[in-house]
Amino acid sequence: RGPLPDELLATLDLQGVRVVAGEGQTDFVAAAVDKGSGIDALLAALGTAGATARLVLAVGDTTSDVPMLERAAAPY
Repeated sequence: RGPLPDELLATLDLQGVRVVAGEGQTDFVAAAVDKGSGIDALLAALGTAGATARLVLAVGDTTSDVPMLERAAAPY
């Protein structure tokens, strides 16, 4: 198993879905959201929307983690 081949992805109707190929997996994510928007939603729920995320720690290992890591003060 692993990421889906480009020729297979080309045959799928993925409107509204973003495909993120990783090492050993393929993620299918709603195009309008990502892990960074999840951090934004959490901060909003905590009443700190728009604040710098100086206390946010994020750990990631795939390209789908990049938006989350960009919002964290301590990305790993």
